[in-house]
Amino acid sequence: MAQQKVLQFRYLNALLTENSNNVPGLTYRLLVDYLKMSHDSPSHIIPILFQTARYKNQLRGFHPYYMMFEAIDTCMKHSPLSLAWPVKPNVMTLLSLPVLEILDFDNEKVAMGYTSRDSIRESKVHDFFHIDQETSTLQLKSISECKRPNIRNQIERGLLRGNIKLKSFADTRNMEAHLDLQPFIAMLNYQDRPMLRMANKDLRSIMLDIHNLDVGRKFNHTISKVQWKHFYHQNMHHSVRNVWYRMIHKQCPSKSALFVRRLRNVEDDKCTFCNDTEDAKHLMGSCPHKNDIWSNIFEQFLGYPKVANPQQVYQSIVNLNLKQYFIYNLDIKITIFDLFAAIIRTIWRFQLLHTFEGMPFDTNYVTTKICAEVMRLPDLKH
Repeated sequence: MAQQKVLQFRYLNALLTENSNNVPGLTYRLLVDYLKMSHDSPSHIIPILFQTARYKNQLRGFHPYYMMFEAIDTCMKHSPLSLAWPVKPNVMTLLSLPVLEILDFDNEKVAMGYTSRDSIRESKVHDFFHIDQETSTLQLKSISECKRPNIRNQIERGLLRGNIKLKSFADTRNMEAHLDLQPFIAMLNYQDRPMLRMANKDLRSIMLDIHNLDVGRKFNHTISKVQWKHFYHQNMHHSVRNVWYRMIHKQCPSKSALFVRRLRNVEDDKCTFCNDTEDAKHLMGSCPHKNDIWSNIFEQFLGYPKVANPQQVYQSIVNLNLKQYFIYNLDIKITIFDLFAAIIRTIWRFQLLHTFEGMPFDTNYVTTKICAEVMRLPDLKH
């Protein structure tokens, strides 16, 4: 996914800089003209930069712009548009933008009152604002000048109450009478580095970093050669080995990791049971609810130890060092790696169901499911 987004920058660079040298001329003209027509926009750059400008466009399915839009949306979300602007866009440019792009909402509930209305989503700034010649700033039109006076009044009430305000770049005195979107393009930076000037290798690193997929840097280098060899020679089902590879690459789906990725229903990085930060260690056993599960399974399947020590269990997992754990029931044809993977995978599954679907996390039920998984594994391996 990251590499696919990087490849779109060949076209994004050409379209945003209006320089067709890197793409065929006919392709460039087709891209530009279709963006304008399908989005009813005076400039092809507006629907590229602003997601709200794509409301009710004529593009359907997996169209050629799909990956381009995904790539630029990722960049826009991580660009400092709320910071100081070296050069602000002129007032004429602001009038051509979707009205939602210049409004800053106090909270998500207030935002929903505006973004949920189709009539606002399809409106432009010039539908409700005009240039005040005396102050050279954007001002609300009078009620008689607006085709949608109710929306105009809603915006005015929000501004007066402080529920909404104009974004910092909308406070401009630039009266140039031409469309100029370069100030927005100039703000496409990541950690003060202009993204449109980067090599593909650097862009790929940024995309991986944004999506929390920088696997190489998160690799666990503390695993010894002996532990690696022992792990490689284990007879495992692919589903079991995949769990261990995720642990080796530190890709545990804890709330801390999910919160960084800004996923839905993940409002913070706190454990819903004990309100501590839910990092990988907490999810794997430090949480009392999870430690009870480990102890229940140890009691049923291990000869030693019978009680789970959260710190010891976590360190054993991340270092692939399970030699101190012994399965009691030798009739079950599984290894200690199979047993641990079944526990880890089932805990992950029900924790994610609890986070995203609201399903109750019941310790006894999860333990029962792990036991069923353990009994099923021998049949999968042979």
